[in-house]
Amino acid sequence: MKTNNPVSSYNGEQALWVNGEKIMHLGEGFPNGYWVWDSFHPNKDSMPFEGFQWRNDENLKINFFWLLFYMTQGEPNQMDSVWFDDIVVSTEYIGPITGVEGNEGSQNNFESINYPNPFQYATNIEYTLPKSGNITIKIYDSQGQLVRELFSGSNDGGKHSTIWDGMTDAGSEAPSGVYLYRIQFESEIISGKMVVIK
Repeated sequence: MKTNNPVSSYNGEQALWVNGEKIMHLGEGFPNGYWVWDSFHPNKDSMPFEGFQWRNDENLKINFFWLLFYMTQGEPNQMDSVWFDDIVVSTEYIGPITGVEGNEGSQNNFESINYPNPFQYATNIEYTLPKSGNITIKIYDSQGQLVRELFSGSNDGGKHSTIWDGMTDAGSEAPSGVYLYRIQFESEIISGKMVVIK
């Protein structure tokens, strides 16, 4: 979710990923669709989305964030639902969450996984690069705050790994909770969820 800037405008955006695949992206002027009560339904033959109208409070900027369900392509006239384990609010884009399974099936072979997960003292983050290039690996807490920058530099294509020892950039132990690793390779980003248990 990107808030309106300035808050009186309608240029905010909201996107939703499921298993690393973007399934919805709304912003001022896209996509075309129509409203049914409080739900927007994309439809190429309808009017463009008019944009978000968040509460214009400079300190808050949004009214509320409400996740109900994700409609699948199931049986006709049936509603399927998805339970959300974790909702992450971040002050910068961290990419879709790949989970402990990694990003298998990626067409460009940019993949990652970490183990053990959950962990108490350290976890190994493995990642595969499709070619040589610059990458950064950062750890964020569930509030979207940067906890640790693990690596920033160039790597060859292929499999690599790095260890997060559960420490912050300030040298203290990260408390128990949910964390995200974020790997940026050139313009691409993948993330994974980790759980620290002390």
